[in-house]
Amino acid sequence: MHTVELKHAYRLLNHGPTVLVGSQHAGQSNVMAAAWAMPLDFDTPKIAVVVDKSTLT
Repeated sequence: MHTVELKHAYRLLNHGPTVLVGSQHAGQSNVMAAAWAMPLDFDTPKIAVVVDKSTLT
């Protein structure tokens, strides 16, 4: 694993990859695979990820 600067993160999100989404709340961590993710903006980087409300993440 390598750290990627946020301003360059969009380079990792070409059409089709599965990405891992991590979250933490009240001391409990979780990670899940998300098959639908895409960059939204490059200046002030923003990424959209679809996550079902029935998942723990």
